[in-house]
Amino acid sequence: MAALWGEVSVVDGNVDLWLVEDYYGTNALEDGFQVHQALSGWGNNNLFRDNLAAVNGPGYGFWIQNGITGTKVLCANTVSGAAKGFAKVACATT
Repeated sequence: MAALWGEVSVVDGNVDLWLVEDYYGTNALEDGFQVHQALSGWGNNNLFRDNLAAVNGPGYGFWIQNGITGTKVLCANTVSGAAKGFAKVACATT
């Protein structure tokens, strides 16, 4: 697993078609992972799989901005210490 944390989140993405897999981090200031749509069409069709987020903060394990399409957060991710819960979206099994 690759370890990383951003200032507000572990991964703060504005990209398309990314596989985010086997990352872990602890003690985020807000959410563990975030996906934003900085420009129209960005942030879509990403997949989060087998990540570990020990958030220990006020947000979600996975925060996906409203309007993002095709991005999946698999239920196989592990989240702890996220005050708002696992994800802002429902997790997917596949």
